[in-house]
Amino acid sequence: MAWYVWAIIVDAILLIVLVGLQGKNSEDISSAILGGDRDLDLFKEIKERGIDLFITRSTIFCTVVFFILLGVVLWQGGTVAA
Repeated sequence: MAWYVWAIIVDAILLIVLVGLQGKNSEDISSAILGGDRDLDLFKEIKERGIDLFITRSTIFCTVVFFILLGVVLWQGGTVAA
């Protein structure tokens, strides 16, 4: 396999891990379905700091790299065979 295929595989696994590590910034699905608690907007405007900011920026970076590598595969003719 070509180097970019391995890079896509590693990047996809890393993206799955990073998305799983992200904090719960939004309401969960049960709150959305059942109406949730609308009175608790206390922490709505808090900025991300520390590890949460690092994980968010890493996720954005890995997403951009993933799509660039996907573009390389498509530019090579769409085949991943070496």
